[in-house]
Amino acid sequence: MSNRKRFGERGTGFSAGSGPKPAIPFQLAAQKGGATGNGCPKTLMLPASMVVLNGHAITINMLSLFPFSGARMASSFKASLITPEAIVLETSIESAQVPAFDGLVGIMNHRAPLLARLGTGVLKLETTGGTQRFLVSGGYAQMKGEELTILTTEAIPAKQITQDMITAEQKKLDAVQGSEKVALEKRVAIQARITAMRSAIA
Repeated sequence: MSNRKRFGERGTGFSAGSGPKPAIPFQLAAQKGGATGNGCPKTLMLPASMVVLNGHAITINMLSLFPFSGARMASSFKASLITPEAIVLETSIESAQVPAFDGLVGIMNHRAPLLARLGTGVLKLETTGGTQRFLVSGGYAQMKGEELTILTTEAIPAKQITQDMITAEQKKLDAVQGSEKVALEKRVAIQARITAMRSAIA
C-alpha cells in the first residue's frame, strides 16, 4: 500500500510522494526515533492523529489547532453558595465540581445552562487563591450565563470538619436498627455523609 493511499484513508489530502511539501501550521512530534526533521521536539501529545509524511510516522498535536480555547475555558465566573440560614460564599471561580445526586458534575465558564439536584458530597470551587471545599447535602445547583448558584440545606467548610464529627455520625449509623425501607434509607444517607466528610478532610 502506498503512502498516498494511506493518507487518503485518513482524509488528510496530503501525499508523501514527490513535489512540494504542504505547509503544516501546527506542532509535530516524532512518533519514534529522533526529532521530526523540521526542528520539532520528540514528544507525544494527546489528543493526536497519526499520519505518514515522507515515509515517517508523525503525530499531529490537534490541541495546537485551537490556541485560544484554553484561555477561554480558564476564564472566571461568579459563584454563590447559599443555605437557608445565610449566604455562605460569593466569589469568582475558575471551575467547580458539584456533587449531583447521580454523580459529580464539572463546571467551567461558557457551558450550557444547567440545573442539577444535589446529593450529599464535597463541593469543590477552584479560585485564583486555591481550592475551597464544602460538605453540602441536598438542594440544587444552577449554571446560567456566567453565574453558578448553589442552594443547599447545609454547607460546612472542609476545614471545620473534625474527626469527632465523623465519630458522631458513625454512632448515629450504628444506632439505626431494622430492615424496613425507612431504616435502610436512613443508613444510606448517614453513610453518604460519613463518606463525604472523610473525603472533605482527606
